[in-house]
This record gives sequence, C-alpha cells and structure tokens, in this order.
Amino acid sequence: MPAVSSSHDYSESYRSFSQTWNPWKNTDHLQELAEDLKAFLDVDVTIADCNLMRLAGTGPYEGKVGTLCPPRSAFGRVVRSGKNLFLSTPRKDPICLHCSYRANCPEKAAIDIPILVRDRVVGVIGLIAFDVQQRSVLIERRERILRLGKYLRNIVLSETTLEPLTRKAGSRQISISEAPLSSELEGIVGKSDAILRLKSMVRKIASSLSTVLITGESGTGKELVARAIHSLGERKHSPFVPVNCGALPEPLIESELFGYESGAFTGAKRGGKPGMFELAHGGTIFLDEIGEIPPHLQVKLHRVLQERAIMRVGGRQPTELNVRIIAATNRDLRCLSNEGVFRKDLYYRLNVIPLHIPPLRERKVDIIPLTDFFLRKFAAHFNRVPPRLTCELATFFGDYPWPGNVRELENFVEYGMNFCDGEKLNMDTMKPHIQAHETDFRDRLPSTQSVEDPTLSSLLSNTESERLVEALREYGYSLQGKRLAASRLGISLATLYRKLKRYNIVEPKKQIKPTA
Repeated sequence: MPAVSSSHDYSESYRSFSQTWNPWKNTDHLQELAEDLKAFLDVDVTIADCNLMRLAGTGPYEGKVGTLCPPRSAFGRVVRSGKNLFLSTPRKDPICLHCSYRANCPEKAAIDIPILVRDRVVGVIGLIAFDVQQRSVLIERRERILRLGKYLRNIVLSETTLEPLTRKAGSRQISISEAPLSSELEGIVGKSDAILRLKSMVRKIASSLSTVLITGESGTGKELVARAIHSLGERKHSPFVPVNCGALPEPLIESELFGYESGAFTGAKRGGKPGMFELAHGGTIFLDEIGEIPPHLQVKLHRVLQERAIMRVGGRQPTELNVRIIAATNRDLRCLSNEGVFRKDLYYRLNVIPLHIPPLRERKVDIIPLTDFFLRKFAAHFNRVPPRLTCELATFFGDYPWPGNVRELENFVEYGMNFCDGEKLNMDTMKPHIQAHETDFRDRLPSTQSVEDPTLSSLLSNTESERLVEALREYGYSLQGKRLAASRLGISLATLYRKLKRYNIVEPKKQIKPTA
C-alpha cells in the first residue's frame, strides 16, 4: 500500500476518509518504534492512522511518512473491516485489483493488523516484505506474528496520545464512558473485554448498598476494585476499612471485627474497644480473604449481614450498623460450601453482587498497558522520564503466564526502574531478576498451570538463543560473520562467544556428499 502521489489519488482518499474521526495527537516516538519493530521482526514496518495517513515507516516507506495510502489498498480494507489481513502475493491478490498503485507496488508480502480502541479502528500496523528473505520470514512466522498482533497494537498505543473516543448524540458529543473515572477506577488498567465489563459494573453498583463478593487469584487487584466501588458511591467521604481476615490470629479475630466491652476477658481495655465494623459505620468495610473466617465466626458474621447489627464480645445489647460490606476471596466459596467448610447461608448472603477479576494470563492484552502504567508510576517516584519497553521484552512479557498476576508485574517493573540506565528497558536489565527468582516463579505457578508452560527463565533462554541462531544463520559462523552478528544484536564479540557457549550453539556440520 504505497503512498499516493497523484492529485487524483489524493482527492479520492480525501473524499473517502475525510469524515473519519482521527484521535492521534502525539506520534513523536512512532518512527523509532517502527525501527525497533523492524530490528526485532526482521521485516519492514509502516504505521498509518484511520485516515490512511502514514505516521511512520521503514525501508522504502521511510520517505513516505506524512503521505496518504490509497483508500482501495489493503490498509483501506483493514480500516473498514477491523480484521487482520495477510497478503502472500500483493498485486496478484484480488484485494489489490483496484489499488491505484498496484502496478508499481514493491511489496512481496504483507501482514496488516488493525489498531483497535474499544472495538474502533484508529489505525493500521503493516509488516512488509520487500525482498525474498523478508517474504520467507512473514510466511514462515505468519501464525506467530498474527498471535502477537494484540501486543503490537498495545505497544503502538503506549507510544502515542489519543483523544478520548466520543460518539454523537443529537448536536452534542457524549463520551462513550459516560461518566468521569475516579482516580481509583483509573488505576484499574486494561483494555480487555473483561476489564471494561468490570469497570462498567463498578460504576453501576457504586451507589448501591448491596453486598459485593469479589473473586480472583492473589495479585489481581481485588482491594483496588473495592476501593473504586467505595470512592464512586455516596459513601466516598466516609471511612473505608480494609480487614485481612487471613492475617488476624484466630483468638483475636472476633474482638477485632466486632469489638469488646470492658472486662470481657483478661487484658481487655477499660471502657472496651470498638471493632472494625463499628469503625466503618457510615462507610464501607472490606473483608479480604473472607474464606479464612473460622466456622464458629461464620455464624456471627451471617447474623451481622442479616440484621445489620453487631454484638460486642461481652456485650448485652446489639449496636445497629450503617455499613456497606464488600468481601473478597481467592478461594472457591461455592466448593467450600458444598464441602461443609464454608456455611452456605453465609455464602449466599455475601454473593449478592458477584464480581470476578480474571488472572493476567487470561487477559494478556492488558499486559502492555499495565506495564506502561507502572513505568510512569515509578518514573514519577524516581523523578525521571519513564523508559520504553523494547519489543523483545514486550513479547517476552506477553508469553509469560504471570502466576503472581498484576502484583508480580508491578514488582517486575519496579525492579527494572531501579536498574535501567537508558531510555529503554530491555532483556539484559531484567535477566538477573529473572534468574535470581527462577525457583520462586516456578513455585508460584498455579496448580492448573500445565507443566509444559514456560517459566520466565526458560522463555528468556529460548528467546535469546533463537535470536543468536538466526543472526549466525544470516551472517555465518566465520569470525567476520560473528562480528556482524554481534553488531546486529547490539552486543560485543566477547559477549557473543559467552552466550554461544552458554547455550551450546555450534556451527551445524556440513553434509559431505559420498563420492561415486
């Protein structure tokens, strides 16, 4: 989809796309990103907005930045359909029959990926082959590249600034989100359907008094969601009291939750002490790890939910409560109730409004936005400009299953911010952290994780060794070839030799044809 040069083509493109809403504002880093993608994927790259204006390009398209692509080209098709497109033989493909630049098209193959924001196409990423070698890369790696499409979209979006998406309603513009996000809700970062649905539900139930049960694995952000519900509701100026039920010693949990009267037990304070429920009066109490509540207290908690009143330890009169209850757990309470470990009546009292936060491995489209969020967060703490994630590390992040979920990703980024010296956060910076915690990462893989799923260390080794072999296959195993390979990989010759030894990479033996 080469740029349009004739006035006829420009006019046609303008008529077809001038009414398309264009959200792109800051595209300063897109050219550098396109060059990084080219180095990583070994094919040329071009990026265009939804009006088919080329924003960045490499190879023959580097000089075409700022010009338009033909509206009847493959890019135009992707903008209209919102679907990936693979062209193995441009010019001969039926899609290209009406392209005004078909006769002069230099492309040998192409994979075009739409950039989507809330199911709306805002641009296109083109991975282009201009020679036989690049064409073989696109064809051989077609499936893998298409699987990487969602990560590439997020990488591009993380490098730009977009205007808010809006839709028209009569003569006024209404934001699709309809309501401004609180700072807490903005902290729930993600573009996956699951996270967008979760945010929508949080907005709807924020002003309700109904009990909420939030489920999800450890590290998914259950308390963050609870705080968002509280901050968006009418109780936002009242107390939010978080209680980790699993961290309270069993002998103390009753008095901590419900308080006690003077003289209730040995060591009780004179005048008694209010419990967490009383401290949350008028606001919200967040009962985290609710599945750890011992059975004898489940009865009392059920009564609190039913009667909205508490009885202090050693007390004789109930105290009425005005408190919203939000509970959370990483356990399956339904299963526990069927096994008799958790009371069924309490489970049904808690599960009025269920909210589930899926693990990060099931919403990998959120990994890059979350990484960018944490980079900016820690950059502010360190008073520095946030570094950019290299394409290689971004792909690595997308492949890893993140058993510790968002919390693990946040810790990972914080480590990187402490040791990143330049403008980019790369694999070399993160490698010591990966290797030092290899056993810990493996131990924290969820029980449902397949034994064949990769650990961080194995993913790192596989990615690095593959890049070494590819570079040597291209430049050869001679001394000069190794120097060229090291230069391409951005490492010294000594480092190259050390890595070859570590991964036991040797020159393939040449087959000797038998003599007659």
